[in-house]
Amino acid sequence: MNTRTLGITALTAGLGVGLALVALDSTPPATAEDRQIVQAPPPPPPPPPAPAGATPAGNPDDYATQITPSFRHVNTAQDPKHTPKITAPDSVKAGEWFDVTVESGIEKRHPSYQDHHIHWIAIYKDDVELARAYLNPVHASPKVTFTIRLEDSCELRAMEEPNHTAPWASAKAISVTK
Repeated sequence: MNTRTLGITALTAGLGVGLALVALDSTPPATAEDRQIVQAPPPPPPPPPAPAGATPAGNPDDYATQITPSFRHVNTAQDPKHTPKITAPDSVKAGEWFDVTVESGIEKRHPSYQDHHIHWIAIYKDDVELARAYLNPVHASPKVTFTIRLEDSCELRAMEEPNHTAPWASAKAISVTK
């Protein structure tokens, strides 16, 4: 009966170290051809350096990294399932808290499936972001209520980013009384 066992042998070649898997018989081999050696492939080369002036992905100081790279343009057209619907009072008192509800879709709510969902919904006072909610697909409906307060009249903007299109935005004027 001829039994085989496996052994691992370290080999040095050139500048690197490789591993070889050697099939060994329990009985001494008759010739050198009876031994089979399979060498592991060399490690992959290191990645090329980043281009000069490149910004690392995820840099919080770079607003563009917060939007999926292939969807940089913001949609402002009316769409039944994508345009954010803002529900808020038209007028509020300065410094008093009030609720702003933003839901995806002015006529129908956007679906929430693993492959078709809203990543996040954010609210802005003019161009300053006040709050953002990240949504989990399947388990979160694309509807969020923020509680905010304002000192001055402004344009309240809502923005949302689906996983399949560019972000969508809408706006509502809020009058603040003293």
